This record gives sequence, structure tokens and C-alpha cells, in this order.
Amino acid sequence: MIESPVYWSGLAGMVALYWVLPAQARRLFLAIAGLITIAWFDAISVFFLIGMATAVYAALPSIASTNTRHKGRLVALAIVAIVLPLVVFKSGVVSDLLRADARPNASDIIVPLGMSYYSFRLVHVVMEVFKHQAIPFSAKHYFSYIFLFTILPAGPIQRIDQFVATGDAPFDPDHILHGMFRICIGLIKQVLVFDYLVQLRVALTGPGSLSTQALEQASYGGLWAILALAYVGSLLNLSAYTDLAIGTSRLFGFTISENFNYPFIAQSLPEFWRRWHITLSSWCQTYVYSPMLGWSRNPYLALLVSFQVMGLWHAFSVNRVLWGVFQAVGVIVASLWHKNTRRNKSTRMESPFGVVVSWALTQAFVCASWIFVIAENDQDYLSSLRILLRLVLPTIGS
Repeated sequence: MIESPVYWSGLAGMVALYWVLPAQARRLFLAIAGLITIAWFDAISVFFLIGMATAVYAALPSIASTNTRHKGRLVALAIVAIVLPLVVFKSGVVSDLLRADARPNASDIIVPLGMSYYSFRLVHVVMEVFKHQAIPFSAKHYFSYIFLFTILPAGPIQRIDQFVATGDAPFDPDHILHGMFRICIGLIKQVLVFDYLVQLRVALTGPGSLSTQALEQASYGGLWAILALAYVGSLLNLSAYTDLAIGTSRLFGFTISENFNYPFIAQSLPEFWRRWHITLSSWCQTYVYSPMLGWSRNPYLALLVSFQVMGLWHAFSVNRVLWGVFQAVGVIVASLWHKNTRRNKSTRMESPFGVVVSWALTQAFVCASWIFVIAENDQDYLSSLRILLRLVLPTIGS
């Protein structure tokens, strides 16, 4: 989208028209404008978006009023109906049907535009109606929320109550100034800094996409450098899209949740996950971790399942399963370590040296996890495990 002059000129026109319209018509206009924008870039997405959103909205009165015994079944059915298409697309079934050649790699999987984000937003809506036993928003709020094109392609996963609470205020020049500032920040990250990091990575691995072969052929120091560039590059890329989403949303008067809070300064893995992809972490804590903890009474199992959901949400692959296990084990070990430190009233990790060591270990662990993401394109989980082992034992493969 952001590379298209049509998008930016269309955005300027929509912003101008939005503020000219009467306040009661703005939400409807925003929903229609969102559909037109999405259809321009990916018509298939519009059919899925309209179909899923309309079906969920039709089910909301029943979810809000059904008796307790049957309500749980209806909610479960609604969630399965929302998540199943996402699983089908991300697993590559659709790609296999459309291609007569071999199974495509992860980068070739066909998924409708923004499907990951609006699927989780739909689940959020269903759960909120189930929890409140009421529909605490109007139809125009619901459809403008689901069809909001500014956050559809790359998030964040905005809560509907926060969305409803903003956006109905009168025009304020600060909306435009703040929105343009965040858009500029996002473009600088994406066009200048991120592209420079890509050039650095190409200098290390050569042109083309990152692969397990490039990791296996790199020196030990080069391997760490590649992983660090992949980590920082992903942070810049994703946070740039968040800046663009927040900025463009603010042009229409909406305040969107922040999604990144300087994760590169985190001194522990639990802290990292409070700073990285904040809305996804919060969604999983609310709708996966807490229910699983209540059911199993086992925080470690709840944590493992949560990271599996987070991993498979990005891509349906063995590598993402391994990524989820890797992250969950890391968070569990870090939590147990900090718990033991507090129990023993140790202050070693609070010293300047301890802070540096904690930060270095945390960031190294995060960098290492990018092995699974890179190897995902090759669908080669055995190579990812070999490369991970080489980070710990440098003599392997040398």
C-alpha cells in the first residue's frame, strides 16, 4: 500500500471528506472507504472480510442473550468459524489447490489481506459480547472498527471499546499534525533505515532472501551479525507499519494503541514480551493464557499454549511450533531465575554489571529465535536446530 501514490492521494481525499461530513455519517463513511481501499489492492480480501464480519455480527445477539449452558457452545462455534479459515489459508491448503507444482514455501502462502488481524479482532468482539452479556457498541461502530483500513494490513489489534471511545470528537488540527508526524517517522524507518539494514545484510549473505544455507555458511561472528540484523530489521519494519497505522488513524481522529515500546532495552524475556507486539501479547494473555490457566492451573502450560498461538498466528509451520517452544522455555527459565533471585534477596543482577549481563542475555536469546523465522521459508526445521546448536557450541560445523 505505502508504495502506491494512489493510496496517499486517496487517503488525503478521504481525510478531507471525512471531516466535512456530519458527525453521524463519519463512521459509515469510514467503513465504506475501508472496503473501497481494500478492494483496490486485494478484492479477495473484501469478500472474506464482509462475509466473516457480517456472519459474526448476526450471531452477536444470540451470544449476548442465549442461556449460559448453550452460550458457551455458540461462542466456541463462532471462534472456530473465525479461526478455521485463517488456519486453512496459513497452512497452504489454498496455495496447493491453486498451484499444480510442488508445495510452495512459507513466503508463497496465499492469505487474504489482513486476515490475521481481523480474525483476532473478530474473536475479541465475540469474547467481549460473551463477557458483558450485551452488545456494548452500535452497528456503525462495529463495521467501522472491522473495516478500518488503517490497521487492517499490519495491526495493531485494537480493542473495540478503545476504538468506540475515540473518533467522535470534533475536528482538531492536532489530529492532522500528530498524524503526519507519526507517518513521517514510519516512512523514515521503512524507507531509509530499514533499507540500509537490508543493504548491510546483503553485504553479509548476498542478494536474495535469507535462507538456512546462508546461516550455515556464515562464520560464527557473521551468524550472530545476520541474526542481529534480522531482529533489528524486523523491529524497524513492524514498528514502521505501526507508526503508519497510528498516524493515518489519527488523521481521522482515532487514537490507536502502541504496539512496540523499545524492546531492544528489555533486560528480561518477560519484559521483552511486554514491549514487543504489545497488542498481540495482550490479546493472548486475555484470551489464551488466562482461560488456559483457569482450566489447567498450570502457568507453564498456559504460557506454552500462548506462545504456540502467537507463533502459528504468524505462520502455520513446524518452525513456528519450535519458535513457540523456544520462547516459552526462555520465559519460564527467566521467570524462575528472577523468582529465585527475589527469594534469596540477591542484588547481583541490580548492579551495573548485572544489568548489562541481563540485557545481553535477553537480546542474544531474542536474536537466536530469528533462526526459526529465517528457516521457515525453507521449511527446514532440522537445519534451524543445527544452527541453534552451533550458537551454543561454535565448534559444530566449523
